Amino acid sequence: MDTEKLTKLDEEFACNELSLMGFNVRKIKRLEDDESPDFIAKDDFVSYLIELKSKFPEFEKLQDRNERLNGGEIVEEETVVRYENTLSGIIKKAASQLNSYTEEQVAYKLVWLHAQGCLPDLQYKQFEVTLYGKADIANLVTHQVKPCYYYKASDFYYRRTEIDGAIISTSKGGKFCLNTFSQKYSALKKSMLCAKFGSAVCDPVEEDLQGKAYNISDCNENRKQEPRVLKFVKEKYNQRHLTKMDSYHYRAEVII
Repeated sequence: MDTEKLTKLDEEFACNELSLMGFNVRKIKRLEDDESPDFIAKDDFVSYLIELKSKFPEFEKLQDRNERLNGGEIVEEETVVRYENTLSGIIKKAASQLNSYTEEQVAYKLVWLHAQGCLPDLQYKQFEVTLYGKADIANLVTHQVKPCYYYKASDFYYRRTEIDGAIISTSKGGKFCLNTFSQKYSALKKSMLCAKFGSAVCDPVEEDLQGKAYNISDCNENRKQEPRVLKFVKEKYNQRHLTKMDSYHYRAEVII
């Protein structure tokens, strides 16, 4: 798998998408130490510094999948969607690259996470969970299931002074994710870039206000102490009959 070639294609894809939105996009010259971010997008008022990271499937798993498919097997996968340490490391690297840029002042620093390969939908979900510490919470009385933001470890929290937001995407589309821990959250929410994504914006504060999600960014409990975190959710929303549900991604493939 030529990941370098695929990464360059992804950079072209990202630049083209931003240009179509009406932004002036400039690629940043790559430094020898590979610490510079990828590009700057500008509108009439502000600039956005962006580092693109493409997530590829593991070569060994991809090779095994292809061999099984070519052998006539039905390849089934069931994966728990959870916080990914590998992805967190990628986000940490992106934050370092964004912070290394000193050539000019920028208003916002963003990471663009693009899912590439045979499981883009799974990777897309993993992006959200790792950024937001997102989990599904079910009400055992009403049977309603809603996402809970910041229920688990959150890279937006860890990188709150380094990353103001993120774009997550597959070849089918994408979403703009606001980091509600960033001091620039309110301003970025009003930006042209956020507006260009229309309804494809993830904003835990707004979703909470609309009753579509739980938002526990104000919870000081250690996220490893899940019973305490769940207790906080129950007390904050005055809902006793809540439980956390594991989220699964299912996929089955066969060559006909």
